[in-house]
Amino acid sequence: MNAVVFPCESPESAPAHDHARRAETPARHARRTLAFGLWWLSLAVLLASSPATHGAASSLASPTCRVVFAGGLEIEQWPAKTDFPKSLRLICQEKEIPLTTDHNQLVASLPLDALDHPGAEIEVRLPGWQTLKLTLPPAQDEKPFDTQVTPFLPGLAEPRTATATVFVLKERQHLKRHSVSIPSTIIPEDGTDYAYLEAKWVRPISTEPEAAPPPANPIVLPIAKGQIDRPLPTGIYDFTLRGAGSEKVEIRPHLWKAEVPVTAQTLDLGRLPSSLAGEYLGLVLVFQKKSEQENAVSQTGYFFTLAAIPKLASVKAVVNALRVKSGEVVSFSSIEAEKDNLGVLENVKLVNPVTLEFDAVLMAFDYHWTLKVDERGTRFMYGNLVELKSSDFEREKLRLEEKLREKAPGAYSRLHAWATDKYREEYEGYLNEAKENAQTLKETYPLAVEGCSIYFALHPANEKVSFVRLKNGIWDLQKAK
Repeated sequence: MNAVVFPCESPESAPAHDHARRAETPARHARRTLAFGLWWLSLAVLLASSPATHGAASSLASPTCRVVFAGGLEIEQWPAKTDFPKSLRLICQEKEIPLTTDHNQLVASLPLDALDHPGAEIEVRLPGWQTLKLTLPPAQDEKPFDTQVTPFLPGLAEPRTATATVFVLKERQHLKRHSVSIPSTIIPEDGTDYAYLEAKWVRPISTEPEAAPPPANPIVLPIAKGQIDRPLPTGIYDFTLRGAGSEKVEIRPHLWKAEVPVTAQTLDLGRLPSSLAGEYLGLVLVFQKKSEQENAVSQTGYFFTLAAIPKLASVKAVVNALRVKSGEVVSFSSIEAEKDNLGVLENVKLVNPVTLEFDAVLMAFDYHWTLKVDERGTRFMYGNLVELKSSDFEREKLRLEEKLREKAPGAYSRLHAWATDKYREEYEGYLNEAKENAQTLKETYPLAVEGCSIYFALHPANEKVSFVRLKNGIWDLQKAK
């Protein structure tokens, strides 16, 4: 615990005084004693001959009352090597009294009527710290001179009576910093994909102008019950969500809430973002082919499944081609890894709490995939065809084969069987079609990701969905009746 004790005594002063005392000789001591005695005698003669002496003695005898923090006052989390707090106050009988230092002691002058209330309570207040309540100890009397009356000081005999009443607080007193704990209820029931909540103290709140940052700033809170509820000193905070540094998934820092006042009265942050984990099913695209019967059309749908576990420690996706009919129920379990048409997932990133991105080859072409969650919690997947960076189609074809070889052997075999010229022809045709689809999707769905040529909704794996043709001619999945 970082704290500063007031008043502060310079550690360098004591050795110098000790050295001076050790260096003093008997002759020097005798001369100093004689000089002091002659000065004292001169003062006594001057006072005795002055008509105002009696008046001065009377003024010295005017009663005063004060409290002395003999053990000092320790202020938790007060910055070292900074000035005495200007807003530090003592409250006695509803009156504000400033605290000052006098002869290396912390003192405050009390109202004289404090003497009329033995055992009265006082308070020490500093905005940003908890109020310290104290009971005054029995009073002590101070005398102006602790010397014996002699003929040299005849006019100062009366002031030996008490002229100051002092309440001495011998024990060290402690001011504790105001702090607030984040409740564990901030964690959603289904968890979150972030590992830490970083609380960065930005500045004090307006009512606590002298409050300083915590010793460790920012404060990193593990998102786990019993660990996130660490006290935060009051102030204005920025809250940033951070991942655990997983090698498989890059979780980018996300500024969740900015300029949040954390006061001793309240702290309402709401709930942390829910995890994107779960199992989902969607329809990527549809191929139609006329059968031998007139007007009869058979459909082949490419169905996409996504499975992610909490904290995104594992993200998997599979695409299967299935023959389907309008109104036919499709299930998550129908998609088999052995019939996969999607390559290895690469560059998986949680961009923000509602956006997950990754790269994966679909059939024979590079795609950048984006998962987004809307305000209703519905998940949408966008696919952007990535144009080849090289005109060397043979090398690009070999690169794509490697991404499909193990995860999607069927798609690998189909691509491998193509000659380079065939692959080039297919790519150029597919690229033109993708650009047309992207324009159509942007006109139909204004919120779609710019340039995406594939757009579909994801349905929870436990939800029964059927294959339907919508009014705009687009095939999709909808919740089965």
